[in-house]
Amino acid sequence: MPKIAVRHSVQVSKPPNYVFEYISDPEKMPEWQAISFDAKGQQHRGPLKKGEKAEHHGNIFGKKLDVEWEMADSEQDKRLVLAITKGPIDWKVTFTLQPNANGTLLTGEGGGDLGKLALPDQEVQTAAQRMFENDLETLAKVLS
Repeated sequence: MPKIAVRHSVQVSKPPNYVFEYISDPEKMPEWQAISFDAKGQQHRGPLKKGEKAEHHGNIFGKKLDVEWEMADSEQDKRLVLAITKGPIDWKVTFTLQPNANGTLLTGEGGGDLGKLALPDQEVQTAAQRMFENDLETLAKVLS
């Protein structure tokens, strides 16, 4: 399976500090991510801080996911990096937040290896990009 790469930007009608707190909270993931059905912080409730981890349970293209995310890096209200540290896939995404007159321009960029799936490689790339775009569009709607 070749490496999957995704990128998408959305306008969110909330300030960067609000968006940053929301997307760094693992318990909020099921509200905006299609693959999530349960996510929880292991160390505490609420947003993760750099180096903290959360469990995540979901499903991607028919493949069950039990993974551990880590807030690999962050710059408060400007950028955060989430990376899977345990599980059947290798995935990392960077979110960049830019303030503007309408709230926040949120850009997500990343990808990785989803492992063996029952879909042709190009279909997986296309589906992963579409799902990523839908997730960020859902996030923008949830926060409006």
